[in-house]
Amino acid sequence: MSFDKKRILVAIFTCFLSMVVTAQTKKWKLVQQHPVSGSIYYWGSTPISVQINISGKKVVIEEALKVDSSVSTVIDTLVVGKKSELTTASGRKKTKLVNFNASKNYIIVTSSIYNPFKDSYLEIVSTDAWRVLDDKLYLSRKSLNYITGEEWQIDAMYSRD
Repeated sequence: MSFDKKRILVAIFTCFLSMVVTAQTKKWKLVQQHPVSGSIYYWGSTPISVQINISGKKVVIEEALKVDSSVSTVIDTLVVGKKSELTTASGRKKTKLVNFNASKNYIIVTSSIYNPFKDSYLEIVSTDAWRVLDDKLYLSRKSLNYITGEEWQIDAMYSRD
């Protein structure tokens, strides 16, 4: 392949990737959510707004969460394919792993929450699948509580803020 053809292919790929990233760097506002299965607890509910910024392998997810009458913001800075260790508001160990697929326009974030007294003991695993489709952002959140055996899922749709 000639040098010019390679440059054209790189330019086309870069434009495509820019369109995907641009679609995901906007702020999104919750339009609707509905439980698919199980009970939905406040810690498993969907954010009222979200912003996802992707820069290379770095993914920054900013979520506004409503608990009772107050709103709090959680910002996670993650690296694609690398497990990040975080701490919850209650001081528990939490790990997150993010995977991003530009060609299919989705992000998968797997969160693992550990016992507050023994941080090697896994209690809850939650998987968030974010996808942009038809100018909407969709979230499917599935969670499993290893202590109770309970599973739940909630789906949500967001529009541009």
